[in-house]
Amino acid sequence: TDVKTDVKTDNAPEVQEQEFVNTEEDINEYNESIASTKSSDPVKYWSVSIPDTQKVSTSTIVKTEDGSTIVKKDGDIAGLFKTPEAEQKGVKGVAQSLLKKAIEAGGKKLDNFDGYLTNQYEKAGFRVVARTPFNEEFAPDGWSKEQHSTPDVVAMVYDPEGKLDFEEKMFEDSENGYDQMLEYRDQILAQTEAEVVTEAEVVTEAEVVTEQELPSGYDRV
Repeated sequence: TDVKTDVKTDNAPEVQEQEFVNTEEDINEYNESIASTKSSDPVKYWSVSIPDTQKVSTSTIVKTEDGSTIVKKDGDIAGLFKTPEAEQKGVKGVAQSLLKKAIEAGGKKLDNFDGYLTNQYEKAGFRVVARTPFNEEFAPDGWSKEQHSTPDVVAMVYDPEGKLDFEEKMFEDSENGYDQMLEYRDQILAQTEAEVVTEAEVVTEAEVVTEQELPSGYDRV
């Protein structure tokens, strides 16, 4: 993956975003690696969701020696996994390393089965915005009710400083709850980003007015 650095000011918190340019080799490697990881032990990796191949090709692929994830164009982080080799070696901190790089690549939201993964994401600065009950009809391959129970699915946003003001909501609808949950989360992000743009415009206008009000001949240093 080739990397181009671009310092960008965005909603709190500020992060140094990077533009990652995928190669065909990167795309094939990711697809093969996540598929082989999942198939190596479906029960162990039951919560690993394999992204659609087309979505992978249009997303940013983030990888380390011990795992990978993707960041979609809208900032959604998906398909995060730790390789079986790293698991066997007992390598720690894989998720945190991947999440740090994913955030740098523009990642700002994700969804997952509540539990261990939620703790990992919260550690990286994400907050739960909404949740919906587990739906057995859409249970992933490898899921076992006896072993994994029925955890809620949660939607999260990157907000390490807790600056976003929102009410965590539960969407109970078994048919549409998942989509409603994501829509609610995205509305919060859209509203926040709109407020940031407005604030930036106000600051710019104030600077222009101040500049115009300076008396002629004033030494602008």
